[in-house]
Amino acid sequence: MADLPFAPRHPYYDGKVQLASSGRTFRTINPADNTPLAEIHVASNSDTDAAIAAADRAFPLWSQTPHIARARILQKAAALLRERNDELARLETLDSGKAYSETSTVDIVTGADVLEYYANLVGGGGLNGETTQLREDAW
Repeated sequence: MADLPFAPRHPYYDGKVQLASSGRTFRTINPADNTPLAEIHVASNSDTDAAIAAADRAFPLWSQTPHIARARILQKAAALLRERNDELARLETLDSGKAYSETSTVDIVTGADVLEYYANLVGGGGLNGETTQLREDAW
């Protein structure tokens, strides 16, 4: 696997990387040896509002996206997770300190499994905008 470059990380919304307006950052640290992994730019409230506005603008088009196309997007995301399992597991191990044996066989794989589950549910027409009312005292 390629070495992990120490690089700044910025918020991503509206289809592209955005510069955070807060001016603040924090470092993620490898708990095994205290080496820095990345410098994360902290989103401000206005950045959050901009991300919400971008999602709101995208909603009408996404709402018109056929369920088969949505399923394909989820399938592609699952395939990318599986394709990059080793790299993503390594990053998760470096960031969290979890054993690689867990991140490579559980964490990333489970994420891909969930995406595939919903891709099959959406692709098969199993989601039709219906909701199930829970009992009032459920929460």
